[in-house]
Amino acid sequence: MLYLIEDATPEPAQFGALPALFARTLNAELRCAGVHFDEQRSPDAHQHVTADGRLVVSGLIWRTRTGLPDTAEPCHETFALARTRDIVLLVQSFDAFPTQCAEDVEMLRVVHGADSAQLVEDGSGVVLQAHRDRYGRWRSTEEAASRAIGPFIAIALIGRECDQHQQYPATLAALGDAADALGFDLDLRFIAAQEIDRDNAETLLADAHGILLPGGADMTRVAGQIEAARFGWLASIPVVGLCLGMQSMATAIARLALKSEEIGIKEAKPDARVASFEPIHVGKDGVLLHRSGLRPISLVPGSRIAAMLGAQASILCNHRYRLSPALEAPLATLGVTVSAHDETGSIADAIEADKHPFFAGMQGHPELSSRDGAPHPLLIAFLDAAAHRS
Repeated sequence: MLYLIEDATPEPAQFGALPALFARTLNAELRCAGVHFDEQRSPDAHQHVTADGRLVVSGLIWRTRTGLPDTAEPCHETFALARTRDIVLLVQSFDAFPTQCAEDVEMLRVVHGADSAQLVEDGSGVVLQAHRDRYGRWRSTEEAASRAIGPFIAIALIGRECDQHQQYPATLAALGDAADALGFDLDLRFIAAQEIDRDNAETLLADAHGILLPGGADMTRVAGQIEAARFGWLASIPVVGLCLGMQSMATAIARLALKSEEIGIKEAKPDARVASFEPIHVGKDGVLLHRSGLRPISLVPGSRIAAMLGAQASILCNHRYRLSPALEAPLATLGVTVSAHDETGSIADAIEADKHPFFAGMQGHPELSSRDGAPHPLLIAFLDAAAHRS
């Protein structure tokens, strides 16, 4: 049977949430067709990375979190496959789909509320209901998501709250997974990176128990992230960085080590005199090498990251820039070391500082590997360090 579901939400982060829950109940594949969001308006609209290296709409994290595979885009064989098994096909509009090509199609649509949604079928009413918890996670029951028993921890998430709920939901959901696993009650403080500078960082961040620097495609966040990382370093506040967040952390330390503000991430500051992060590789056609998908990483024995992740480790990647190898030595003078590399040894996949309460980041996206009941170890370690500060 082919189940055709229309999800017309304007929010990339919520696209596909209920269809994912529905597909799980059927043990069916969930595929998408013709999905597009305006990346000028929502830079992180298509930042979910599949294991095989495709960038898809960020809301498809809900498909992954339910345990469904990140299947390929629909093909001409979809209708034939649906004759032998259940397939859920997700579209933004019924109008763009030739239903006349299918013999047996059940058509449903998602109706969104503020923090709830329904999957409905014309003539049959509500098929599925779900609600969104404080960490943005969707559940098909009214069971409370948070299992907080203490302590109360203030976490500064460097990003707009609307972006976490509307564009890229994985970071907030992963933070919630870690908080639930530890039984922590989080006081989440969303601080836009664009509003942070050297003069106000202390006012905005001094009473935080931990600072989280997320990833993302919007380079206007970098300057504020660097200032947040700098303040967290100097004030001994636990800091964790995810992808772009790790790049901002390393850049902040490089500036301190070399006593220069002219060090910058080339993607965000092409005219930087010294590149903290440079292209991994530029082809003869000028196209940058894109490292994406699930990649193995090599851990430095005895490092904090190695203790967190164990002997075998991998991470979902989505980046074109790498830490400049020339900066590894200056970083080390302040106690920040590279604790993981890619399989070639040429790309820094994690950094950490053993003398700081917690200062660690990963070049990939650990938040994409987090699940309800199975949080990523990096975020567990970060919240544990923040709890010690509280």
